[in-house]
Amino acid sequence: MKTTETKLVTPVLAEELLQSSRGNRKIKASHLKNMVKVMLAGEWPENIQSNTISFDSRGRLADGHHRLNAIIKSGVTLLLNLEYGLSDHDIKFLDCGKSRSYADYLTLKGRQQTRSMAAVIKMVHDLAYGYEEKLTMDEMDYVDRRIGNIIHESLKYGNNSVIQTTVMLAREVFSLESSVITQIVTGYNVEKFSIADIVRGKIHIDGGAIWAITKRYLICLDALDRIHRYKNNEPFVKPRKEDNTEKISTMIKTWLENELPF
Repeated sequence: MKTTETKLVTPVLAEELLQSSRGNRKIKASHLKNMVKVMLAGEWPENIQSNTISFDSRGRLADGHHRLNAIIKSGVTLLLNLEYGLSDHDIKFLDCGKSRSYADYLTLKGRQQTRSMAAVIKMVHDLAYGYEEKLTMDEMDYVDRRIGNIIHESLKYGNNSVIQTTVMLAREVFSLESSVITQIVTGYNVEKFSIADIVRGKIHIDGGAIWAITKRYLICLDALDRIHRYKNNEPFVKPRKEDNTEKISTMIKTWLENELPF
């Protein structure tokens, strides 16, 4: 049950409230500086959104980190609403001050390595349902609830989302042999023109390059196409046939929707 109380929040109380944080927000220096400037000028807005500090159902700080840190830094006391009892669903839509990223929300849920997780979640969603420039929080949350633990385990594979996503799906969806997975990840005992060699070349595992989101998606799709052909004893032809894209998408979507407990 949600409850709200109004309090004068002093710098001392702000420090106490910050102690309950789940560690979900990294403080952005430029955003904090602007807040301090506004507070010192006596121009802090009086709207409800700007003056509500939110806590989850366990009493942990969920929203208000920048404002509380600004109170401490400025030495200003503000009359704020302290709202308790927010659910995970409520927290998804918090957007006071600095906009909340996918990584911020995943940290609120207790995930680790949230930037990497968010990138893999987007890649899996796009491969299953088609590329989107930006996911909604609900779409991101859906994939996390379905396969968040599997994704987190995949972060040990390589150093970028293309490698992590490709290897995870190769193992989980395409049932690629564990020996080949090891070769793709480590580069050990890789024979020239083998599937491991081809996939490593596609995902640039040695270069560690960072690509635009659209290119990462296409590189991952291309690598999975090679794995799909390998598993079905098909030749590696160029350009990739469009019907394989649909097959790959269907396989990932089926795995995501039907084979995992909700």
